[in-house]
Amino acid sequence: MSPPPVIPSPAKNPGAPKSFTEQLAVVPLANRHVRTQPEADGGATVTVDQTYPTWMELPVALLNLRRQRSYRLDPIAFGLLRGADGTRSLATEVSAMCSEHRLSFHEARVLVLSCMALLMQRGLVVLAAPTPPEAPPAPAKP
Repeated sequence: MSPPPVIPSPAKNPGAPKSFTEQLAVVPLANRHVRTQPEADGGATVTVDQTYPTWMELPVALLNLRRQRSYRLDPIAFGLLRGADGTRSLATEVSAMCSEHRLSFHEARVLVLSCMALLMQRGLVVLAAPTPPEAPPAPAKP
């Protein structure tokens, strides 16, 4: 039996969100190269280009490997993808999911975070830390 994975503490990874509030404050951004084809049921088929390392260019061309990958999104995942415009935080998405689908906060949080994880794994969305507000200018000293 292997030992459990070691999760770095925030002290060792200073860029990691430290609190639950900071984790929900991140902002999803959609990959601008994703092509969407809406479906009648509210979902969509999305297509994203595959990226390969430079050393793989010749084998990709010789083996005629796929250059694009398509995914079928249900209406909830497609709604999250459309909402990933860089202005709405995950907390806002969770609140919208609560009211739209009459879910508890915890149910909506699990739904949003699991959908976002899948969208990130497929290269459709990235999560960005919100920009900190600018500090007011210091008063001039006489």
